[in-house]
Amino acid sequence: MNAIQAMGPGGSLAIETRHSVEPGFVDVSVRDSGPGIPVAIRERVFDPFFTTKEKGTGLGLSVCYRIVERHGGRIKVESRTPEEGTDGGKQPVGTCFTVSFPAVTQGTGHENSRC
Repeated sequence: MNAIQAMGPGGSLAIETRHSVEPGFVDVSVRDSGPGIPVAIRERVFDPFFTTKEKGTGLGLSVCYRIVERHGGRIKVESRTPEEGTDGGKQPVGTCFTVSFPAVTQGTGHENSRC
């Protein structure tokens, strides 16, 4: 929802899954073409009650962060604003949240688990 709100009309949103570079994990990334998150607030996006939205509560990302951690995962944010530039097009403006989950393999006893 944050990505859709940040982009506005005409933006692009991509969801990608892949094996993590860290063995034993899988990644889910959500990337948008919005304006990016300014460096000054980037480290605070997971803080409870921190928001830049007029009517936001600041709980969404902090709750996500805790849920992911409690399941043995990690969540990180990478972002680039127009002021930071695009590094010759190599680094597009926008934000990417990546959630890394522990991979579950057959025979671990988790086959019938539900969220």
